[in-house]
Parts: sequence; structure tokens; C-alpha cells
Amino acid sequence: MKLKFIPDPTFQCPVNIPVPGKEEVPVVFTFKYRTRDESARYREEARDYNDVQVIMSLAEGWELDEEFNEANVEALCNTYPSMGLRVLTTYFAELMGARQKN
Repeated sequence: MKLKFIPDPTFQCPVNIPVPGKEEVPVVFTFKYRTRDESARYREEARDYNDVQVIMSLAEGWELDEEFNEANVEALCNTYPSMGLRVLTTYFAELMGARQKN
């Protein structure tokens, strides 16, 4: 693989969603790429975002049968309360190249 001077505008990454009483379930999200400067601005802008706003602002799709839209994101965040935090932390870990190798 060759390093691109300008990265693709999106990237895919699995986010492990905790399911009570079961193992975590990976959901592949399509995330929006941000540069370091854009990421710093985003962190300032998003300080007061709720989980749905965070996910909608970071991602533009997921590999679930249900459509990626605000209502479905809100439903999943309500069902799986840690989803917003998992998406946020996974996004920045992937963006900064800190994904843990299994």
C-alpha cells in the first residue's frame, strides 16, 4: 500500500458495541476523515453534543440493515447507552492511528 498525500474523505472502522449479558458486537461505521486541525476544531464545537449529534457528525453510514439516519441512531443510543462514547473513542483512536491490534 502506498501512502496518499491526500487521504480518502471517508474510512471504515468497526466499533464494538457492548450488549448487556453478551459479548460486544462490532458494527462497521463509515466515518468522515478530519485533519488534525479539523479534529481540534471539532472537539471544541462538539463539547455540548449529545450522543446522536456526535454520531451523526462523525459518521455517514453503518453496516446495519436499518438505514443510517437520526431516528435510528437515536433508537440505538437509547437501547445501547454506551454507544455514543464507543463511537467517539473508536473514531479518534482510528483517526490518530491508535487502533489496538488483536
